[in-house]
Amino acid sequence: MRAIVAILIFSFCVASVAFSEGKVTVDPNAPGTVTNQETVIEKDERLDQKVTYEAKDKTVAEILKDLTVQTGIVFRAGQNSKDWESQDVKMCIFAKDLPLRELMNSMARVMKFRWVKEGEPNAYTYRFYMSGRTKQEAEARRIREEEDARKRIIEKRTKAFESYMAAANASPAELEKLKKENPFLYVAAKENLLQPIVSLFRQVPGVYDALLNGQELSIPASELSSEAQTALVQSVRNIRLFEKKITGLQRGIPDDLSDKLSQTTISINKHLADVQDMRGMDFLLGIVQIELPKDQMHLPIMDPESSIAQLFGKAILTSEEEQKPLEDQLQKIESEAAKAIQEYLKKSDTGDPEPEHPDEPALHEKYTFNPQKRQFPEVLAELAKVTGLSIVADRYDTPLGLLQLKNEQIELKEILDAIATGYSYNWEKHGSVLEFRDKKWYKKRAAMIPQAVIKAWRDKLKKTGTLDIDDLAQIANLTFEQFRMNVASEKDLSRTTLMPLYFSSRDILRLYGALSETQRAMLFANEGLDLHSLSPEQWVLAAKIISARNSTYLSLGDVPIIMTAKAEAVGKQVAYSITISTEGLDPIRYNFTTPAYVDLPPRDGAEKTDSKSEPQNPQSQESQKEPAKK
Repeated sequence: MRAIVAILIFSFCVASVAFSEGKVTVDPNAPGTVTNQETVIEKDERLDQKVTYEAKDKTVAEILKDLTVQTGIVFRAGQNSKDWESQDVKMCIFAKDLPLRELMNSMARVMKFRWVKEGEPNAYTYRFYMSGRTKQEAEARRIREEEDARKRIIEKRTKAFESYMAAANASPAELEKLKKENPFLYVAAKENLLQPIVSLFRQVPGVYDALLNGQELSIPASELSSEAQTALVQSVRNIRLFEKKITGLQRGIPDDLSDKLSQTTISINKHLADVQDMRGMDFLLGIVQIELPKDQMHLPIMDPESSIAQLFGKAILTSEEEQKPLEDQLQKIESEAAKAIQEYLKKSDTGDPEPEHPDEPALHEKYTFNPQKRQFPEVLAELAKVTGLSIVADRYDTPLGLLQLKNEQIELKEILDAIATGYSYNWEKHGSVLEFRDKKWYKKRAAMIPQAVIKAWRDKLKKTGTLDIDDLAQIANLTFEQFRMNVASEKDLSRTTLMPLYFSSRDILRLYGALSETQRAMLFANEGLDLHSLSPEQWVLAAKIISARNSTYLSLGDVPIIMTAKAEAVGKQVAYSITISTEGLDPIRYNFTTPAYVDLPPRDGAEKTDSKSEPQNPQSQESQKEPAKK
């Protein structure tokens, strides 16, 4: 229940080389060709052997290396040594006494890969990879769906903003009607959250278009008209009052806010691109962020017709009527909230359609299934243990699933449906094997980066105790989906401060990464780097970081704007201070420190050894050797 409460409160308060073909040209996933794919491996008697094998979040290359050692049959990942897209994708496998050929067929179906055999009969080598054609089709589908999604979200925003404007001007009778038809809009209008925001839509050029198109926009409050400034101050007060009502938190605002508007900025859709593609977040249409002198507040623009918004509005109304905290009311409607969220996730999921599931007795077998660990690999491991079935799944992402199951015996099909809905997967049953494929595999594969790159960052972090600014510039250039899937999910990198550093400093690091070696040298020299010397592409990056702090810089014409940088060693880390300045204006400063390596804490009862290098984590005295897996 805590997760449901957190999701709902957070929702309001916070507002990802074509290769030459091998000699076997059969796509195992094209209609009518699965049988042909199976003939590739059916005449090798060595594949009759049964295997028991487990892999949690292992790459295809690692899995095939394991199977080579275990079976004596040579397996290779990728069409060639450069095919990292096939080699580096991860899988979860839980096989028990499963004929090797069945495991191979399941792997091909789940991954949409093909097997190609090379060599002589009864001594074949098997190569496993995704064909160039499948890659091209996946990429074309991703691009097409993203364009369709962009059109849909603009339509949804247009309709939502019309609803907000109508509610802001509703008569008492219309408000009473709205209370029954759309409690979320009613609450927003009743608490005076809509009127000032709608006024900003009308008074401030560019705000409405930015919200409609999901674009970022930053506007100093000092540049607003007097009417817009009045609306801004009123928005701040109304948001604070409402925040206190729903969370119990009381955060004040400056009494002289009207006199400090020169230090206040309105940001539209800051970080929206980071979350709008995340599962279940399509109800978030935009974000208005008001940056005060010593504080900031967020007003998420939610889809008023979404079940999440409706449930939230209903909970607020009930909590007011009963004069009890909102969290108490959310706990009361736990089952309704869980059902609403599950239905919303299922409805909002796009990607591969759900396959048909032919009825069979095994799907009606009942099991008690309530895994204590809710990470996807652990859920699959428990499912294999409870049912005795083998499991093969892809693992492009590290989804945070919302798994809702009754703590009683339930049919296998109900369990599989709950897992599929909770983690956005499709499932199929082939004999004694359960197969799971991510519904958006074609989108997530595009967000992969080579494991060799991740390994280089990890190895440098462990060897030197930190990452240098060039590494950070590379990481900052990743999309949020790439960062989340590849960096934030890596066990050593995830224990550092890379996540907050990515969000707070990625724009300045992206600019640094775009500079030439000569420009970087000038940046650290006493004279600094005049930003007017940047290329048009570099200037776009510079203008973004400037406008976020003081857009007056951008209206100075040819007046020199100088950027300088200083670096200071702090133990193994390096603290950077980057300053942008010009005559007559306050300087813009960005400060950040490179991340420190953090040892895994020792396990209970584990032998501790001395380390020659000083540990970054004072609670850890482990040696610098590769830590044991948990």
